[in-house]
Amino acid sequence: MQCSVTTSDDSVNLTFSKRLIYSDTAGFAPLLEQVKKHGLPNCAVDLKELEHIDSSGLRMLLLLHDVCRDIGAQLVFKTTQGQVHTMLMHSRFDTIVTIENH
Repeated sequence: MQCSVTTSDDSVNLTFSKRLIYSDTAGFAPLLEQVKKHGLPNCAVDLKELEHIDSSGLRMLLLLHDVCRDIGAQLVFKTTQGQVHTMLMHSRFDTIVTIENH
């Protein structure tokens, strides 16, 4: 997993690239803590450069959803494509998270 974190006045922005898989699980907890610490009302997740996700990666995104819900932040996934988009749609993420593809 590669992830960059930036913030604006009202949003924490996460940009994932490469893969989000089981071996990334331990490294995901500090990312969740950053989102909590910022406590901003919006969390935008850019998945354009994410090439592959497995079931553990989906679970990590669910944990991110839970953190955002707990702090009252709106979570949006942006620019999903390929295998990642397919996995999100088959897992019905669109029923709990806004997915924008522009």
